[in-house]
Amino acid sequence: MATEEIVLNGKRILTLRELLRPGLSAIFVGVNPANTSVQMGHYYQGRIGRRFWKRLQKHHIVPVLTTGQEDDEAFLRGFGFADLVRRPTKSARELLTEEKLAAVSDLRARLSTTGDRPAIVFVFTEARKFAKAELEQAGYRVLEMPAPFAGRKDVDCAMGQLKRALNPRVISGPRSTFTIPSASDNFEYLLRVYFGSESDRLSSCVRPGLPRLQQDASRNLAPRERRRGSSSCFQGGAIIPHGTGAQQARYL
Repeated sequence: MATEEIVLNGKRILTLRELLRPGLSAIFVGVNPANTSVQMGHYYQGRIGRRFWKRLQKHHIVPVLTTGQEDDEAFLRGFGFADLVRRPTKSARELLTEEKLAAVSDLRARLSTTGDRPAIVFVFTEARKFAKAELEQAGYRVLEMPAPFAGRKDVDCAMGQLKRALNPRVISGPRSTFTIPSASDNFEYLLRVYFGSESDRLSSCVRPGLPRLQQDASRNLAPRERRRGSSSCFQGGAIIPHGTGAQQARYL
């Protein structure tokens, strides 16, 4: 059970133990723990919370996780969990504005215990509204999950952007998801883009011409998307940074 007793305003309360440590890729920050989650001893176990886990798994930000123990398994994979306000309630609407304002500096202090600056992903707009400015001033990169009841297209777009922000080396689209190889293996990636199923047969032949192939890829891949920029969602794939320069590619 990932719970602990803390003292708030002179009262001892049972709440979720925050999952924080050095070396995390990102920390998901909610508004406050739901009573249901505290009773079960794990983050996001209520009706809306279950939607959070489904989105992360559907969009491959985390692998398939054991139901009811998702936070512990995600923590092992580099994702932390915290809340703006630590007092649990049935609904976040029960929190006072003054309570949320007062919690911002405490949240910043708790996050600083990791000793580094992982990305902060706000699960709900309410938490972002109160804490974003101070965390950005402290040097954190701030991201946000889509609203719980957002439409499917908006959710897919926002989750795709979040996935690329957390791992910019991942190309994702409606037909496939794979990771761009390291610089030493770029020629296999370029072959895959240029020749598809023929890439394995050709891989032994193209290494001498790799520099020219890389130049061609930089110049020819997805020129329309490069002109449009990389900030918008669109059908068919994802615009991503590639290599050490300003090259961009789109996988269809």
